[in-house]
Amino acid sequence: MYQKLREDCKSNYTRKLIKGYWFITGKKVKGHHLTTPNGVPEHQLLAEQKYNKKLDLRNEVVHHLDGNPKNNSLENLVILTKQECYTLPIMISLLKGDIYKTEHGCVYLGLTLTALPLIIVYFILSKYIVAGVAMGSVKG
Repeated sequence: MYQKLREDCKSNYTRKLIKGYWFITGKKVKGHHLTTPNGVPEHQLLAEQKYNKKLDLRNEVVHHLDGNPKNNSLENLVILTKQECYTLPIMISLLKGDIYKTEHGCVYLGLTLTALPLIIVYFILSKYIVAGVAMGSVKG
């Protein structure tokens, strides 16, 4: 599937590398809702075709999983909501770099902050949880 999309891009469009991202220009993308002055960002166009949906750039962003903006393979593209809407587990996963760049202290702090509310709620409600489990285990 990716090869078909890539061949379509090569035959019908012109690709330009601008600030590390591939942009597509041509007749077929003229007037496209993702069009910028430089053309249509290839990764956004491919993500739209992969997920078969129109991108809402106010709330969504196309993320390269390997961190390389030149690698527009379909396996590497994922649509995420904007950073303001990220949950803690997603933010923690973005802290993880490759084997030499990971800040383990930040990752562990994030994991602790993620689990802390659950632990606090358990300790506050533990007598009710234990009573409910004990009551449910008695045959009557």
